[in-house]
Amino acid sequence: MTAKHRKGKSNQKQEENFFQSETANAEVRPGGRNYSHLLLVVLIAVLGGVTGAWFCFQQHQTLTYLTENLTGLQVKIAKLQSSHEEMRFTNTKLHISESVETRLSALEESYTLAKKQVGMALATAEQLKTSDLPAQVLSLHTEMKARLAEVQQATVSLEQLNQFQSALMGKNKEFEDVRGQVDGLAALSTELSLKVEDLTVNLAEAELKLEEKIGEIAALSATLHGQATDMLGLKSQLEAHQSQLDVSVLEMAAVRKFFENERLQQAGEEEQMVEETQPPAEPREQMEEEEDAV
Repeated sequence: MTAKHRKGKSNQKQEENFFQSETANAEVRPGGRNYSHLLLVVLIAVLGGVTGAWFCFQQHQTLTYLTENLTGLQVKIAKLQSSHEEMRFTNTKLHISESVETRLSALEESYTLAKKQVGMALATAEQLKTSDLPAQVLSLHTEMKARLAEVQQATVSLEQLNQFQSALMGKNKEFEDVRGQVDGLAALSTELSLKVEDLTVNLAEAELKLEEKIGEIAALSATLHGQATDMLGLKSQLEAHQSQLDVSVLEMAAVRKFFENERLQQAGEEEQMVEETQPPAEPREQMEEEEDAV
């Protein structure tokens, strides 16, 4: 009977160890799963933040480069406008010089014509000196004076012509310099137009890249939102499983208590059966004393 009692105790200990291991495993597993899910959520959030920061940094660098190029382009456009103003001013000077040249040519023609008229008048005066008509001489002399006065009013001196010629030579040099400046400005304008075209192409490419990055960020945010919803669903499922596990643990505790009560009751019944089967100790001693006396 003692061997059976010991076997019952060993079975009881094995059952207790089994229930304790089951409860420990049931208590440890949900915590580990919850920790792993939370770690996954944190990693996804960190990756999303890092990628968003990197995209923002790249776009910031692109925008700064474009703003610097645009400022340089504005400065070059301002220089080009000033050069156009100078060209306009030089064109007005050229028109003025052309009018001076036409006036000088007209003055030269009038001077040559006046010299011819003076020569004719002097010739007629010489002829009149030799003739015998003093009235004709006087009339011709007065006419000659009038013609000379008209010629003096219409003509200019040689010094003035030389001054005009020297001024025109200086103007020609200035015009050559201005022409060189105009050619340089034309080359600069073509270079600026090429740079403007390059900047427009770069700007279009940057806009396309920006649109692509915006689409990628939108897709990433959508995936993150979907993963967040999935994680919320997993969390709700985990809570439901946790509640079911708690109910199962309570049920296992009740079953364990029931088994303990059954074991105690069985042990009591076995003790009663042992006591009933064994004879009392006092009658056995009396019988032994009687046998000794005989």
